[in-house]
Amino acid sequence: MGDIDPNVIKKTQDLLGKLIKKPTLTDKLLSRPPFRFIHDICSSLTRSTGIMKGLFTANESNSECIKDKDAKRAYLKKVIDFVTVANNC
Repeated sequence: MGDIDPNVIKKTQDLLGKLIKKPTLTDKLLSRPPFRFIHDICSSLTRSTGIMKGLFTANESNSECIKDKDAKRAYLKKVIDFVTVANNC
């Protein structure tokens, strides 16, 4: 995977930064986001805007319950499917 365009990272920081305060949207984390970072962003967006409310089970809403690859994959698939539908893709 190639380097991420710094302009894309900056735009992401500007847009998401208006909606969430934590986690901190660092260049490093946005360039190659670990699962927990993505989970924290989704959780923060749900708390601040209500978006994706009801999408995840109680266990999926707790990052400590998502440990194995299959569970992480299932969570990310829900996020991707949600974004796809929300953007009429």
